[in-house]
Amino acid sequence: MLPTVEKYERIVSILASNSHNLKMKRFLHQLPFLIILTCSSVKAQSPTIQELLKKVDQAVTKFDQGQFTLQEKSTQISVGEDSTTQAHTYTFWFKRNRPDSLVGYKIASFRKDGYEQLYDGTDLLTRYEGELTVTPTASYPDRIRQETGGATFLPLFAQANIFLQSYGNSELALQNMTLLEPENYAGETCYRIAIKQPTGSGNEVTSHCFISATSFLPIRMRTTMKKKVGQAQEVAVFDYAMINIEAKSIPDEQFGRERLSTYTVEKVYNPTEEVIDELLPIGTAAPDWTLPLVSGNTLRLQDLRGKLVVMDFWYKACVPCRTQMITLEKLHGKFNPDEVVFVGVNTMDDPVKDKLAVFLKNRNISMPSVYRGKAIQARYKVQGLPALFIIDQRGNVLYTASGYSDTLLSDVDNVLSAQLKK
Repeated sequence: MLPTVEKYERIVSILASNSHNLKMKRFLHQLPFLIILTCSSVKAQSPTIQELLKKVDQAVTKFDQGQFTLQEKSTQISVGEDSTTQAHTYTFWFKRNRPDSLVGYKIASFRKDGYEQLYDGTDLLTRYEGELTVTPTASYPDRIRQETGGATFLPLFAQANIFLQSYGNSELALQNMTLLEPENYAGETCYRIAIKQPTGSGNEVTSHCFISATSFLPIRMRTTMKKKVGQAQEVAVFDYAMINIEAKSIPDEQFGRERLSTYTVEKVYNPTEEVIDELLPIGTAAPDWTLPLVSGNTLRLQDLRGKLVVMDFWYKACVPCRTQMITLEKLHGKFNPDEVVFVGVNTMDDPVKDKLAVFLKNRNISMPSVYRGKAIQARYKVQGLPALFIIDQRGNVLYTASGYSDTLLSDVDNVLSAQLKK
C-alpha cells in the first residue's frame, strides 16, 4: 500500500518546526508530495505482465558477465509448533559461454562454508571438505543438466527468467500470474509477480519474483509451499536473492581450478559409485532394546516377541520421514494390534524441547513412538533416514527399506499379509 500524504505531513511538520533554515522548511513541506508523486509514477508506469516478461528476457540476454552475492535461505515451519532455518551465502561469478548449449555460462560459485563449484564448459569441478570431484561434460551431460535444475547453480537471474518465460509462453499459465504492487528490496524498487503453481494435491505453492524496476533483472525468487497434514499446517519457504550486483569483465582464469581452495583428494565422477546400503541383513536376529516412549514409560522389543514389529527410524526435520510415518499410520489402523505392532523410533529430537507429542498428535499419528533411537541406530546399521525394519514373530529381521518410496504402502502391506498367512 502506498503511503498517504497525511501520514507524511504529520512527520514533516514535526521536523520543520525544529528547523531554523527557511529553505529546509520549504523542502520538508514539499517532501511528502514528491514522495507520493514518485510512488504514483512507478505505479502508473507499471507494465503489463507480458511487457514485463519481455523486458526481463531482454535484460537477461544482455547481462553477459559479472559478479554478485547470492543469499539462500530455507525455512521449515510447523505452525503452532516450531521452525527451522538454514542459510547460505555465495560469491558468484559468471560469463556467457554461447558455444555451450548445455549450460550457456561459465560459472564460479564459492559458498562461505567451503562448498565450491567451477564450470568452464568442459568440466564441472566440485570441491568440499578437502575433496575435489571432476565431472567431464562430454561424458556425463545428464549429470550437468541435473545441476542446472538446482536453484544455486545457474545465475539466479537466468534461472528465474527460465521459470518466468515458461509461464509467459502459455495463455493458460499466464492466468496463474498476478502483477502486485511494487516493493523495495535491497535498496531497489521492484516489480513483483506472484505465480500460483498448480499441484493437483490440495497443497499451495506460490512463488514471488522481484524484478528490478531499473535493470529489469529478476533479483529475488521466494517460493512458499503450504501443506495440511492431519491437523498440522506445514509451511516451507525457499528464498534466493542477489545483492551487490556488478556488471564487469570476468577473466577466464576465474573459472579455472587454480581458484579452488586446497584439496587432498581428487576423483572423477562415477555414477556407479553408490553408498552401499548395509542395513542389518534379513534373517539376522534383531538387537534387543529398551527405549522411552513419547507418551511415557518405556518399550522393550523383547516384550513384543510373537508379534510382527514394524520399526520406523525417523526425526522431525526429515521430510521423507514425515511422509513415511503418515503412510505407515494407514497400515497401523488396518492390522490387529495383537498381531502387528508399529513403532516409530525417533533418533535425535528432544521430546520436550521439540514437542514430539504435539507433533505426532497434529499429524494424527497414533502408533507408539520411542525416542533416543540414536543409541540403537548403529546396531541396526542405519546410516540414512527414514529406515524401516519388519521383525518377525521370532525376533529376526524379515524385511528392510532404506529411504521412502511411493510403493512403501503396498510393499509393507504385502510382506505383513503374507507373513500372517503362514
